Amino acid sequence: MTVENIVYLRQKMIDIAKYHNATNEEAEDVTHDLFIKLKEIEIKDGNIDKIFYKGNVNMVYIFNAIRNMVYNIKNKTNRSVCIDDIIPMSTHEPSLVDIEVQEQLLDMGRYYHSLYDAYFNDNISMRKLAQETSISLTTIFYDLKYIKGKLKPILS
Repeated sequence: MTVENIVYLRQKMIDIAKYHNATNEEAEDVTHDLFIKLKEIEIKDGNIDKIFYKGNVNMVYIFNAIRNMVYNIKNKTNRSVCIDDIIPMSTHEPSLVDIEVQEQLLDMGRYYHSLYDAYFNDNISMRKLAQETSISLTTIFYDLKYIKGKLKPILS
């Protein structure tokens, strides 16, 4: 069997993607990507017999493949939260120590700078930061520990 033999399932595949809360565009993309993967299997193996069971297309395989692809799309879009979007800007006048701290944080990178501002200046808890940014609590803990270690000579 070849991919051309299952093209008639295209609309059913789109419906399965929509069942998993994919938008119309995402459903089209997922279906297209699945056909590409199946074509790659056909090129590699010479056929797509592995997705057939007793002469019929194994719809469980198709259902699971589409579900996983939709989940991956949704998971990627949920992770695109920027720390700066949830943190209000602080309005205090900087002191000399604050300027040195800011310079050190800028040298460390934007992520550490934003994390420092969120945790120390804006008093946002590690748990709330983890929830809002999808960064693990452990990662935030160790990153804050790293920041404290780097800033200890300045703040002492």
